[in-house]
Amino acid sequence: MAALSLLLALVTLTAASTPLPRRAMAVPAPTNPHGVQADTLCVGKTARHPNGAVKRCRLAREHRFGVHLVPAGSDVYLHDTGVLWLIVLGADAAFDGQVLPAKASIFLERDGRMRFFWLHEDAVIQGHRIPGHEDGAGNRLHPNGTVRAIWLVGDQEIDGIPCTTSGNVLRFGMRVISLGTKRMAWFHDNGRLQQAMLSRDVVIQGHAFKKGDIISLRRDGTVDLTAPLLG
Repeated sequence: MAALSLLLALVTLTAASTPLPRRAMAVPAPTNPHGVQADTLCVGKTARHPNGAVKRCRLAREHRFGVHLVPAGSDVYLHDTGVLWLIVLGADAAFDGQVLPAKASIFLERDGRMRFFWLHEDAVIQGHRIPGHEDGAGNRLHPNGTVRAIWLVGDQEIDGIPCTTSGNVLRFGMRVISLGTKRMAWFHDNGRLQQAMLSRDVVIQGHAFKKGDIISLRRDGTVDLTAPLLG
């Protein structure tokens, strides 16, 4: 009996000291927030960040980035984290309910909201002729798709107001240089003009204004002499 007890004790001790096989840890597969896989989505040469993430590529087919459906042939630019920040459209496409033409450049916030857009060439959007340009501050939309702030081609009359976004110092003096985006035509989200620089001397609702003045308007179109300037 003593020998049997000793044998059982040795077996128990050996079992307790033998490590159990470790369970393999699940390693998460690498993820891309926008699903950009160069081998399936891109055509032509693809640029990459030092960490291997896609930096720029041309889409071989239509692809959805969050709420944005981007057409084939568009050039997409991403941060090294995979977050999309710029799209150059390969075809006309809708953003925030507004169709923008091919070759327009659309800049995005990190959360996917549009910051602003540039047009490749002049185009009429919501009745306003907007110039093509590819540098500086861009045009903006309200979340409901109506224009928020835009540059204008030449002088245009909006809601009966003679407007311009010109930075011509010979026409408006040196002061115009410091105005920056305050020169843009700004709009309420109901489509009514909110702020504009005047293209000529004019009397509006009994108030006399000079060429180059910036005026503010309420949502109902009445002049607001106390509103802070936008931009």
